Amino acid sequence: MAEETIDKDRGLAKEERICSLKVTEQIFKEGTGVFKHPLRAVYVVRKENTFAKSRMLISVPKKRFKHAVDRNRVKRQVREAYRLNKHLLNGALFDIAFIYASDKHYSQEVITRAVVACLNAVSLRDR
Repeated sequence: MAEETIDKDRGLAKEERICSLKVTEQIFKEGTGVFKHPLRAVYVVRKENTFAKSRMLISVPKKRFKHAVDRNRVKRQVREAYRLNKHLLNGALFDIAFIYASDKHYSQEVITRAVVACLNAVSLRDR
């Protein structure tokens, strides 16, 4: 039973993804940025507790990768790195946007290091 709980916590539910244009605009208008190559994270500390978990979105500009296959690969890598390391936010409520800022593909390890560095920076700035 404990294994099922751990697996559920490590998932990435629909409620943890930002789909609203209103929330997206708020993040880019009021948010604070952190840059750890090749990612830029823009985040807002959420005041209301309508959702019990932090939410995220990933943006990979078409200017950097012309083919959807390449953009989807990068998004998949960032999503996996976030899913495995979201515990670093220590339960604080954030809306985070990850923007891929490079025009090169990197290995999963490099992406994971960048996501971890961004999450650590975000959680430290909240204090």
